[in-house]
Amino acid sequence: MKTGILKTFLSVVCLILCSNNMLAQVSYTDMTHDFTWEGVTEKLSTIIGTSQDNQIKIIADKNSGQTNPTVNSSGNDVRIYANGTVTIESIGKVAITKVEFTVSNQKRLATMTTDNGLLEYEGLEKVIWSGNATSFSINIPSKVDLGTESGKAAQFCFKTISITYNSGTELEDPKCAFSAESATCTLGEAFSAPNFTTVSDGEITYKSSNPEIATVDNSGNVTAIAAGTTTITASIAATDTYAAGSASYTLIVVDPSILFTESFANGLNGFTSTGELWGTGTYNGTSYAVINAYNKGAQTEMLASPSIDLSEVANATLTFDQAIGYIGNNDPKVDFTLWIKEENSEDWTQLIIPNYPEASGGWSKFVSSGEIALQAYCGKKIQIGFQYKSTDEKQSGWEVTNILVKKAEPATLTISVSDAGYATYFTNQAWVVAENMKAGIVTGVENKNLTIDWKYAAGSVVPANTAVLIQADAKEYVCEVSNSEEEAPANNLLKGSTTAATTEGENCLFYKLSYDNGGKNLGFYWAAENGAAFQNEANKAYLALTTTVAKNVRGFGLEGDGTTGIGQVENGEALVNVYTIDGIIVRKQVKESQALNGLKKGIYIVNGKKVIK
Repeated sequence: MKTGILKTFLSVVCLILCSNNMLAQVSYTDMTHDFTWEGVTEKLSTIIGTSQDNQIKIIADKNSGQTNPTVNSSGNDVRIYANGTVTIESIGKVAITKVEFTVSNQKRLATMTTDNGLLEYEGLEKVIWSGNATSFSINIPSKVDLGTESGKAAQFCFKTISITYNSGTELEDPKCAFSAESATCTLGEAFSAPNFTTVSDGEITYKSSNPEIATVDNSGNVTAIAAGTTTITASIAATDTYAAGSASYTLIVVDPSILFTESFANGLNGFTSTGELWGTGTYNGTSYAVINAYNKGAQTEMLASPSIDLSEVANATLTFDQAIGYIGNNDPKVDFTLWIKEENSEDWTQLIIPNYPEASGGWSKFVSSGEIALQAYCGKKIQIGFQYKSTDEKQSGWEVTNILVKKAEPATLTISVSDAGYATYFTNQAWVVAENMKAGIVTGVENKNLTIDWKYAAGSVVPANTAVLIQADAKEYVCEVSNSEEEAPANNLLKGSTTAATTEGENCLFYKLSYDNGGKNLGFYWAAENGAAFQNEANKAYLALTTTVAKNVRGFGLEGDGTTGIGQVENGEALVNVYTIDGIIVRKQVKESQALNGLKKGIYIVNGKKVIK
């Protein structure tokens, strides 16, 4: 008989018949050979070991911890880390009465708890569970309090396991089941969990394998937290008739705001490279795309994403995590850059990465890029690209992961309208006119009044770089930014600037929206002597008229808004038009103090007010 076969035989078979209780004991001394493991190679948060004799299962779960459980092939031990759990389950539903674990890392041992039965310790060498159940779970705390490394992250590592069954007290199968093996939940929407059934009247508890994705209460009600996958398990305690049991379903939580995500857990997965240097790797459970031109001299290589559909999206942002290695004195903002293009275009445009890791002699930690705005590309299908550069003198490394494109709340801008009911505005972004607001451009002058085209009603889009006059009730308005590419109208006499700047225009006179010298009449008036250029405020519009059109007129009224026209100021007194009560103009551009001279008795409209002569 070969030594390996003898070892396996001795490790799994040791039966003890004790009086009338018919106790059976099975020992496992080689965790890598005595068990077939699922999830270890893939480094999943839950790993499952089934004994070669098909008697028990070991289910190790990261739970709310930070590190995935694993099986160490060199030490032949199972390792569960802080805040994780391990469950021992009898496959044949035979009651387990005792389990002895031989501890392999005594330095990190801590006081653990169990969901049923009793836990005892033989020094730091053994952990012993006793009870009467077909399964039980042990919870590992966060910190060491028994081992020599007190205060550090706890671990439960064991290299052998001995299980005693009470074969004379076999309990009935509780027949636990969920109505579905998997379910999908959408964040922000109501969710009905699959129905759990059992023939047992034992106490039921529920658990989520990843509470960061979803939590579950003891009635089975699920609360979705974030996009991802978790396992919801219902466990039922043993009774005098029925064995303990459990059933699970896979819960997929979908975030409707996520448009694209990639962690490179399955290779480059649709990303394409312009060279051969980009590849993938995994370290401490984190997968990533990686490039390093070490000993390959000067290289430039782009890793391009598959198509990302933003055609039905008003606003979106991009984030990703990155680490850099051996950067030395090189500038990561030059070596590692982000680019974007429309799907069918050949022209890439650089996007600025807000955050880079701090340079170090080796590899840095992963840090978030920070939010990168994609609103300018919404309404299109796009690709993003990660461009790497090295030189003959220096070849650094770059790792990228957790690429995420999400819908975002529409960007907004704020416009203040004064008590006059008017304002001017200018921005280099397209924007949507708010409710109860209208915006117009100035297309000409006539009789010292402006011709205003109120072409932008509430809900319509003002193109980028369009200076407008706004009419609305006095208050602050929040307007959505638009990704419209409509061009600004060419016949607009209004201009503007996004920052405080001097007004511009060849052979022009310049006018600012203001009241006249008397503080009564609103219009566009000279802001500097003789209509000279003046300092325009940020995001404000001004009127620029050629000297031929301006004809040295000091101010223009807002005739185009349908209200009474207001003329220029003459010697500090406003010039006005005079209307009959029926709206017929009877005098034009006369001093307000002389408005009714020469008119017969009656009621007139002067400067928007009724006046009786």
